[in-house]
Amino acid sequence: MDFSRVAAVLDSFCAQERPRQPAPSLVSVNRGASHAKPKRKGAFRKEKHCSACGVLFEPVSCWDWKCRSCVDTKDRRGEKRFCRQCGDVFLLSKPQGYNKRHCSESCARTGAKESRCKFYATRPLRDKVYRERAKIRRPQDGQLIRFWRRYPNAPHHCQGCPDGKPCKEWRVLDLCHRPEFKRNGAWHTKANSTPEKVWILCPRCHGLLDRFGMSPDELGLPSGPIA
Repeated sequence: MDFSRVAAVLDSFCAQERPRQPAPSLVSVNRGASHAKPKRKGAFRKEKHCSACGVLFEPVSCWDWKCRSCVDTKDRRGEKRFCRQCGDVFLLSKPQGYNKRHCSESCARTGAKESRCKFYATRPLRDKVYRERAKIRRPQDGQLIRFWRRYPNAPHHCQGCPDGKPCKEWRVLDLCHRPEFKRNGAWHTKANSTPEKVWILCPRCHGLLDRFGMSPDELGLPSGPIA
C-alpha cells in the first residue's frame, strides 16, 4: 500500500475550504437563552396559539396560554372598576388585590349570600345529598371500630347520664380513658384500651368529663368493666 499517496489525498482534502455554518438568528438565540436545559421532546407542544391575540408562540411551560406581549404585567393601581353588587365605581389599590370585584366588604358578603341562595334554590336536594355522602365518607373512629371488634359486647351508645337521664347517643362516639388510666400523650394500644380502662362517650359527655371537670359519678358512669 502506497502511504505517500494516502497522505497526499488527506492533505488535499484538508486544504479545501469547508462551507461555513449559518450564524444563529437572534430569535433562536433568545429562545435558547431562556432555558438552562434543552427541552425534552414530547414534553409539551412546541407552539401554541395565544388565547388573547391568536398569534403562534413558543411556550416556556405547558401552562402558558398567552404570548409575552399579551401577558398582563402592567400596574393596575388606580384602575376604575364597577362593583358587581351595587354598581358603584371604586379604584384598585395594591393591598386589596387585582381580583377585587366589590367596592366594600358588605357588598362582597351580600353577593356571596345571594350566590349561595341561588345555588341551593336551583339544587334543593344538594345539601341532603352532601350530608348523606358525608356519613359514608366519615364512619366511626377507627380506634372505636377496632375496640368493638375485640369486644363485641361493648355498648354501642354513650354511657353518660349528664342530667340524670341516659344519653344514648350512638351517631358520634369517642373512646374515653378513665382518669386513673389516662394516656398522657401515649399512643392508643390494646394494653391501654381494655374494657376496664375506658368508657364509650359522645363528644358532649367526653368534654364535660375532660374539660368541664365533672366527676364520673356526676355523669353516672359505671365503675366496672364495660364489656
